[in-house]
Amino acid sequence: LPGDPTIGLPSGTAAGAMAFLDRACRHRGLRAVRADVLKLCRDLNLRSRRHHRRPYAELPAETRDTLLATVASDPRGSGRYRPQRALQTTLRIALEGYLGHPQHGGNKDGAVWTALRIPMPRSVGGGHSH
Repeated sequence: LPGDPTIGLPSGTAAGAMAFLDRACRHRGLRAVRADVLKLCRDLNLRSRRHHRRPYAELPAETRDTLLATVASDPRGSGRYRPQRALQTTLRIALEGYLGHPQHGGNKDGAVWTALRIPMPRSVGGGHSH
């Protein structure tokens, strides 16, 4: 989630989406999700090293996008790991952290909502934070 500095839209990392994903994956009820996320990270690094001779994190954004598109269209896998499913799950949780209420640990300081001109509700009832 690259963000857009011209309108004050933070990147996913700056908005706390990665921290939200990390906390969510540590939740006892999400062990299978954590395993998929870790396998996805390993898969991206292996593909990156195989095709570009360096870790995924060191690739230019366009190359990372191409690699993600490859994973998104890959229905194969090994054992219980399915690249498409792992990527979809990872993106859903990251988006929840990016767009969700700051009370739940993402969207740091409501910066995403502020940039998108979404009024900040005072609080969120009923849910629990990750």
